[in-house]
Amino acid sequence: MLSPNRGFKYIIDMRRVLQALIYIVMVVVFQMPVNAMAITGAEADNSLLAEQWEMSRSGDALVRIPVINKVVNQWSLKPNQRIELHYPGGEEGDLWVGELRDWMVSLGIPSKYIIVVPGSGVEDVIKLHVVKTGESY
Repeated sequence: MLSPNRGFKYIIDMRRVLQALIYIVMVVVFQMPVNAMAITGAEADNSLLAEQWEMSRSGDALVRIPVINKVVNQWSLKPNQRIELHYPGGEEGDLWVGELRDWMVSLGIPSKYIIVVPGSGVEDVIKLHVVKTGESY
């Protein structure tokens, strides 16, 4: 027979197990990256996650990514604006932002309007911002 104290400890342990299982289900089922959970609100609207990028290797697939679609449409309304790509540092970040920049040029945005800025603040996120020429985000 369980003593009252052991039963209470068992309930707390089961709650931790249940919380861990819910977290795992969210990550697996919704394909929600762990680092993306820290991104909220307006930041999420302007963030391209590495998981989204890995699935996109064509122009059609690229414009179906909400943040890219939003930024390209915003820029096309006033083509004299700049698009700033704030990317994670390091070799992997350099390669990723270079590939994204090339794809954006292939979508019709002149390279002179695409500015790459190191330091997105998150290792697997590129933040995209449309800014007026002469301003900085």
